[in-house]
Amino acid sequence: MIVSVVTASTLERETISACFESVENQSGDFFLEHVVVTRKGFKNPPNESWPGGKRIYLSQNFKGIYDALNKGVISSTGKVLCFLGDDDFLLEESISSRLERLYQSQCSAVFSKCTGLNPKVNNQSILSNDSLRLNELLLGLPKSQHASFLFWKESFLQIGLFKVYYFPMRLKVCADYLWLLKALKKDYKFNFLEKETVHISGIGISAKLIRPQLEAFWISFQNTPIRLKFFVLKHWILEIFQRFRRKVLGNEFQ
Repeated sequence: MIVSVVTASTLERETISACFESVENQSGDFFLEHVVVTRKGFKNPPNESWPGGKRIYLSQNFKGIYDALNKGVISSTGKVLCFLGDDDFLLEESISSRLERLYQSQCSAVFSKCTGLNPKVNNQSILSNDSLRLNELLLGLPKSQHASFLFWKESFLQIGLFKVYYFPMRLKVCADYLWLLKALKKDYKFNFLEKETVHISGIGISAKLIRPQLEAFWISFQNTPIRLKFFVLKHWILEIFQRFRRKVLGNEFQ
């Protein structure tokens, strides 16, 4: 069994070595293929291998991180895949525990607890997954992160690649949110693993104040039944206001 881990990276982050090491430290009854997508023209290091896995560098032209992840998925050879940011880290048995649950549950994907750590505020936790329900997801609850998912590649492609452009904006943060809404509306099944398997960055663009909220609001509003649109609009206005208020008061991570 080949499991593909797809990462989009400039290879310039301070965290890249630790990210790659967390992939190499995974063990189990599988062969790990780490597909790293970089920009066209970037001088990549040679492909690497270790007992139980290999790392492949791909130079591609892409429009944003989700387009890069799409190209990584297309180039991957594993029957199972997951995503990992170049500032994120897989925890011990991250792949093997989710893969075991994927086999047991016979679902399209498994997702797990996922914590964002903000090093600027003593590594306080700022988000975590715990469930996936369509109504909650339309309100942006819980905060879902593609890094905590492990998919059957066939199921992922059936639902569709990440949408890079969603009129009238290019999605920089929330293409995974839109993908999940599409999957749940089509009745694809997901299984939750009550285990923390990945730590993600708490200081990237997804942790910014305005952009993620605006993208998530527009996606949510467009996918909400007409009878509920006013309720969703009210919710998101309050959410954006409260987030802005916490930021101004300096309590964003409390």
